[in-house]
This record gives sequence, C-alpha cells and structure tokens, in this order.
Amino acid sequence: ITASDVMDPVGAAARLDQSLASAIETLSHAPDEGIPVLDERGRLAGELTSKEILQLGMPRYMDLLSNPEMLEAFE
Repeated sequence: ITASDVMDPVGAAARLDQSLASAIETLSHAPDEGIPVLDERGRLAGELTSKEILQLGMPRYMDLLSNPEMLEAFE
C-alpha cells in the first residue's frame, strides 16, 4: 500500500502571491476545511484553513474558550 492509495487528490490550491480575497474564494469552493498554498515553483509552502480566516476577525481571547459553541446562544 502506498500514500497514493489513501490520499485525496488536491482539487484547488492558492499561491503565495494570490490576494487573500481570491484565496478565500478558492477555499470556499473546496470540499475540505483547508487548501494547500504553493510557492512560485509549485512547491507546498503551507496550508490555508477556514479556522485561520475566522481568526483574522476574532479577538485572541477566543482561543481560550474551551467550547466556543456556547456563543451560538448569544447570536
């Protein structure tokens, strides 16, 4: 058995020089919670996840909550 036997193929990716708005658009159509980010040579530079995008607009203390689902009660 090899890695290719169990992996999911990459359907979409972002580039390091891509605007965040464009990368979010790509992420919004991805089947997973994250997309790979590739450098100018097509090599993996990292991953962009929906969690990271959400954290951009959330105060740092949100990370301290053990169960943020309770916030839904305040919506």
